Amino acid sequence: MKFSSIFSIISCWVLAIAAQAQCSFSPTVTGDSLLCPFDTTVFTTQEYDSYQWYRRVYPDGSPELIPGATEQALTLTDADLLYYYWVEATDAGCTEASPEVLLDGYAFLLPFVSHTGEYEFDPNLEAFKICAGDTMFLHFSYPASITWFKNGAPIPGETSTTLAITESGAYTVEGAPGLCPDFILSLGIVLDVVVVNCTSPVTPEPVLSQISIYPNPANGWLTVESKDDQSLQQLELLTTTGQLVRRFHANGDAVQQVSLQGLPGGVYFLRMQRAGEVIVSKVVVE
Repeated sequence: MKFSSIFSIISCWVLAIAAQAQCSFSPTVTGDSLLCPFDTTVFTTQEYDSYQWYRRVYPDGSPELIPGATEQALTLTDADLLYYYWVEATDAGCTEASPEVLLDGYAFLLPFVSHTGEYEFDPNLEAFKICAGDTMFLHFSYPASITWFKNGAPIPGETSTTLAITESGAYTVEGAPGLCPDFILSLGIVLDVVVVNCTSPVTPEPVLSQISIYPNPANGWLTVESKDDQSLQQLELLTTTGQLVRRFHANGDAVQQVSLQGLPGGVYFLRMQRAGEVIVSKVVVE
């Protein structure tokens, strides 16, 4: 009889606890749970008397109380990815936890460019070469927020995935994946294109051996000398992404001094024009 009484008391206590744990509401978490790079989202729940947000690391981390997260909404960034989030909501003295929501993010391959059309790669120029009148096409892998550049400047109106090239220049591009149009990435390299007159039997083949560049690596000043005394017309110093750094006019001289003063150390491209030829060489600034 005594054992039966004790069992009845314990049973009533368990039932009372269970009744207190069963709230009349079931909170849920809503909000964008898949983020673009550098994006922000807001998780929110229904309106109750008070709130406390929690998280645990994916896939099997321990629960963590988020200090200060006691509002109806919780703002998160891509620095908060790969955590499960949930909220404990209290209403009329009863507290209930929501189901967990995993905050994840998009990941993308790096952008790239493919090319089609009439062209060939000239190892002496370290550039693509096309005949005058022919066209080379560049195709960008990202479909959104596209800007094509020539010689470091945006090309007006060129915002599609394909660029038709008929002129010499240093080309590059930037854009974004379709799912995340604000996540803009640069191609990261420059594509040099040279247009030559393929129909002329006397068109000289521009080769780097006709130019002497010294010292290289350089610090402060660089000397560019046309070995066959053919006059230099213009020199341009570009970054490896095609951005124009400096432009020099040679005024017909066969020897030109190029100032490198104030430039950060690294690799640059020196593009030289003479008598219709364009020659490109790498320059290292110490």
